[in-house]
Amino acid sequence: MPRIALVLSGGGARAAYAAGVLRYITREIAPKLAGKVHFDIITGTSAGAINGAFIASLSDDLPRAAEALWEHWEQLTIGQVYRFGARQLWRVPRSILSDSSGHPWGEVALANVNPLRRMLRDKIDWSRLRRCIREGHLDAFSVTATELATSRSIVFLDGAAADAPIMNGKNPFFRPRRARIGPEHVLASSAIPLLFPPVKVGGRHYLDGGLGMNTPLRPALRMGADRVLVLSLRYARTTADGDAMAQQFGGASPTWAQVVGKTMSTVLLDRAAYDVERLQRHNRLIEWGVENYGEEFQPSLDAFMTEQRGLPYRVIRPLLLQPSEDIGRLASEVTMDKRFGAGADEITLRALRFLSGANESGENDAMSYLLFDPVFVHQLLELGERDARDRRDELEAFFAP
Repeated sequence: MPRIALVLSGGGARAAYAAGVLRYITREIAPKLAGKVHFDIITGTSAGAINGAFIASLSDDLPRAAEALWEHWEQLTIGQVYRFGARQLWRVPRSILSDSSGHPWGEVALANVNPLRRMLRDKIDWSRLRRCIREGHLDAFSVTATELATSRSIVFLDGAAADAPIMNGKNPFFRPRRARIGPEHVLASSAIPLLFPPVKVGGRHYLDGGLGMNTPLRPALRMGADRVLVLSLRYARTTADGDAMAQQFGGASPTWAQVVGKTMSTVLLDRAAYDVERLQRHNRLIEWGVENYGEEFQPSLDAFMTEQRGLPYRVIRPLLLQPSEDIGRLASEVTMDKRFGAGADEITLRALRFLSGANESGENDAMSYLLFDPVFVHQLLELGERDARDRRDELEAFFAP
């Protein structure tokens, strides 16, 4: 049987999209394949790490895992994730106006994430996650965080052996670290810079893993995946669409919401489509070499690449799913209804309303990360299901033995 990896991108509230895709897979694809749908490896970053922990902790019962993840998102409110308090918001001007003594004024963050910490601790069965790995229902689970001191992408690995190939990588900016993954690792992976505080794990501080690796495809490949299902949260805008958008709206006066949102998108959203395309190019290179130079091409290439990067090239089958609609535009539409913000306190609502103004293009990327609002989340769940349904044939072929 092929080893199948689930690769989950980060993106704050956008990650509800993945829950819609996964429920469709377990409800519609798995029964047609006699329940043979499975994941041997799960990798996640930021909100993708949260999704990954939910699935990994119930990996012995994938349909139940997908239903639990859907229900989690459907019941989620802003107040269960974070809150902006007067104390947090006062830190910024206080730090700017303070003397030059370098005295730290508490956490470097605008939001309090104690609600998210409690949710991770209480809603995910961490002991069951470890049992699933121990009993072989899941080979490995990883979450990626950014090491504050070095800016390296640190991949925390649960289930990987000490001599696993991933431990032999030579990339200085991508470092694996074996761990018993728990709430703090996932919280560290989700620590959006300036909004959420850095998280200390094992004596070191970490930030959002999306800063260096928002779609953790590389860990899945280095843990031996033969097939990778990549769930990106970035709208598949074509080059022509981007050029047209720049032509129409490029001269419009920027808003605070636009500047914050585009900064977050540039820093945190990934190039998953490019990574998958590069993987497909590697596949074509191997096939071309075998066709033109015979069967000896593969072992020669393996030896050379192992010397260069610690691992050989293999033919790996990828499938990328990403939103068919602009999630930033969906967020903007939701914030037009002033009833948005269920479960948020008044100060948090004021902060969100400050970011709620869309620019002339009608999109709001900042809110798409922070809007853990039932109306917005439900739209993303349905979009994920709909996009998976449109790719049904590809999904069936991907999971087929």
